[in-house]
Amino acid sequence: MDCGTDRDLNVLIQICGKSPAPLVDSQLARMDQAFSPSVLSIVEWVRPFRALRIALLLTYDSFPLLVLLAAMVPTLQGRYRYSYRLLWEVTMAGVVTAAMFALWPAVGPWVVYGFKPTPDQAAAQNFLLALKSHHPMAVSNDVAAIVSFPSFHVVLALFSAPPLWQYRLFRPVVAFLTLGICVSTVTTGWHYVVDVLGGLAVTAAIYPLANRFLDFVLTPRSASSSLGEVGSKPAGDEVTSL
Repeated sequence: MDCGTDRDLNVLIQICGKSPAPLVDSQLARMDQAFSPSVLSIVEWVRPFRALRIALLLTYDSFPLLVLLAAMVPTLQGRYRYSYRLLWEVTMAGVVTAAMFALWPAVGPWVVYGFKPTPDQAAAQNFLLALKSHHPMAVSNDVAAIVSFPSFHVVLALFSAPPLWQYRLFRPVVAFLTLGICVSTVTTGWHYVVDVLGGLAVTAAIYPLANRFLDFVLTPRSASSSLGEVGSKPAGDEVTSL
């Protein structure tokens, strides 16, 4: 995802953060408790294991590297369709996530369970509450981590996995980081378990739509170029032949 797309999504998320919908933290916490251990119990279980806690925190923060690799490696190999698909997946999922955030905004598990937030979590909470106050605010290009449900970390991790999975060398790293990001969204206290499930649902819905969109956009180009002279290389062949 390029910087322009990232800024656009930041702006969209912050606009949606000003919606009049009430916070739904208590509802998300009740959903969690209905089918899984509470986030508090998970965070407290991880806390004594310092090495594990640090590893999960680093994994949670590794998603930009995973996205960058997913965008760049296929492009450097001439497999542009994977990069195009990732761009459209992230864009479409960003719009859906922003809309869901506008309808069901939440701060994070710490406001329900009472554990101490990290400085970043406290900053995200303060920014979201400032948006909800409806006082005039300048758009920040640096604040996007204010979405609880669904988890956009999970969405980005899952969309980044397929472009890299075709390379055997990357498979162990991709599997470790993708699973680690999904788990660490909860162990770090950033998200409810249902946020992860929401991220899985958004990914499952957007993935086939992005593929169909690319088929619609790229197939006519390939078909029209085949009308050229026999023996000439069709324009865009390196994209549509994957």
